[in-house]
Amino acid sequence: MDPSEPAPLSKTCQNCADTKVRCSRNNPPPCDRCHRLGKECVYRKARRRFNGIKKDVRIEALEAKINELLSKDNNTPSPNSQSGTSGISPTQEPESAKGRLSAASHERPSPAPFYTSSPHGFPDIVNDIVDSGLISLQTANSLLEKFKTTMTPHFPFVVVAPEVTAERLRLEKPFLFMAIMAAASYEMMPLQRRLGRMVAQTVSSRVILAGEVSFDLLQGLLVHLAWCQYHSRPRRYTQFLQVAIGILVELRLDCPPQKQSWKSGLTFDGGNPLLRQGSWETDEQRAVVGCFYLSSTISALLQKQSTFLHTLYIDECCKSVCEMAEYGTDKYLPYIVQLQLIIEKIDRLSAQHYFELHNSMGSGAELYVTTIKSELDNFHMTLPFPLKENSLLFMQLHSVELCLYQISLFERPRETHSSTEPSIFLSSFSKFRLELLRAGLMSASSFFNYYLSLPIGVEMSFNNSEMIQIGFALIVAAKQTLAAMGESLYQETVPQRRLLDMSTILARVVERTRALSTPLVDDDGDVHTFVHFEKRALRLQSWYEGHFARDVFFAPLNDVGGSGSLTVSALLEHGTTTSPYAQHLAADSNIHNLTSNMITDINSEMALADPMVDYQYIQYFSDLTVSQFMSDWMTQPMYPLS
Repeated sequence: MDPSEPAPLSKTCQNCADTKVRCSRNNPPPCDRCHRLGKECVYRKARRRFNGIKKDVRIEALEAKINELLSKDNNTPSPNSQSGTSGISPTQEPESAKGRLSAASHERPSPAPFYTSSPHGFPDIVNDIVDSGLISLQTANSLLEKFKTTMTPHFPFVVVAPEVTAERLRLEKPFLFMAIMAAASYEMMPLQRRLGRMVAQTVSSRVILAGEVSFDLLQGLLVHLAWCQYHSRPRRYTQFLQVAIGILVELRLDCPPQKQSWKSGLTFDGGNPLLRQGSWETDEQRAVVGCFYLSSTISALLQKQSTFLHTLYIDECCKSVCEMAEYGTDKYLPYIVQLQLIIEKIDRLSAQHYFELHNSMGSGAELYVTTIKSELDNFHMTLPFPLKENSLLFMQLHSVELCLYQISLFERPRETHSSTEPSIFLSSFSKFRLELLRAGLMSASSFFNYYLSLPIGVEMSFNNSEMIQIGFALIVAAKQTLAAMGESLYQETVPQRRLLDMSTILARVVERTRALSTPLVDDDGDVHTFVHFEKRALRLQSWYEGHFARDVFFAPLNDVGGSGSLTVSALLEHGTTTSPYAQHLAADSNIHNLTSNMITDINSEMALADPMVDYQYIQYFSDLTVSQFMSDWMTQPMYPLS
């Protein structure tokens, strides 16, 4: 503005400004208010405002500064010298410097070390397992094919498409690739343990420290958990499961994309196309069902609190995946979830009717058991495909049945003063409990007939839950067989016991686990997981045979002179028994001549899990695998203590 020009007047007169009211006027003055009140209307001169440097002037100054910096950078003799950038502040970084930093950030480090230190001092994985030389691409493709064909049927919640190669999976989902390599390399135990440690360290680096959340991490964790029995101890199953569930919740995969809370109608990311679609993709839906399966199976068999409860959305995911039928294993998902819901009902039965189950079973508990048994029968009858078509489903069904039928063993023994029969035989079973015992023996027989008919080595691809189910079936079947040997039950259970030869079953299980064991040890000196399983199976076999020999089991009571006793010395004379326990009893000549100390010893060794027992005692090792499972369950008495 020309200084010679008069300054403009303000838009408000002095009187209106003092009273802080609106000044309304028509040219020329006075304003309406001053005219009405008869006051002198005076307008102040408007103060000049500083508008600053014009935009084009500032742009010119910045361009000049950038040109100056670029000229200095071009005259720098060495890129490693600091003289060329000594005058550059962090906010004045030239384009060439940006380019060098960008290129450096994308360079791959040397493949020599597996890990480097992050800026925070924590280990961080910088190479995948192929770059580090742990496996070749040829081996990776072979292991991936094994996962697709033999392992996926045992865990149909993470499926890799047939056309996906190891190279492609390695680029698109590096963590899932590493987890699959670790799970599928069970024939190379030392390598498998190294890969398992790398998986754990990756979780620590990317999830715990960096706070990363991705679907790749979720799928990799599910695979790692599914075959956790192969990895180094401690395996920390529960902790890794919570990480997986946390990622799933953070990604909002536990509910439909368009779900809105009643608490707020606000949409913070309305432009995200994922939130506008009707449902998640099938891979995401399988992962949701997989989290429920892992949480529910461990909760039911190991009495852990389930932290991923069933919802209607899980059923919707099963239905959607089943209808899409992208892969042959998709049709099994609804039935896997259905069985898990039944076993959760059995858990609730144990909690709600604890007193009735461990004493005389009341009508409420009996009705509940009958209802669940009807559900299992209906499940078997309405299955649209042969049960043996899928081993995961077959073993799961019979495990659920055994979980229900073991209730027949919960009743406390009734004391009598006239009989010398051991207390483990004195439980006068009601007709209903007898039917449950018979059904349990038949279910155990079907379980082991199927399992032992499989080629040796098939169990290498079993997931961790399936291996725990084998241990569970072994222990419950042994308890049921012993209970069926009571004098009052012997004649009532002959057909079922003939089908369930526990001595032979235990011997064959030991034989199979021994064949799968390897003398190799990992870097920490730990042995193969099947070595631990073999030790548990041998312990159970020794305990079983040590108390009652097979030939003593099947010899009828009440057949010696009508005295109601079984003479062990007669069996020894004819060479028909080899049981150390039977030989120990031969001096007494009668199996019923047991002292109270011997009876107490038998009861204390018999291992039947009490659903109300918390297994987190001080020696508990949170592996949640079959060997630890059998160890824990064999520390509990057969009948609940008073």
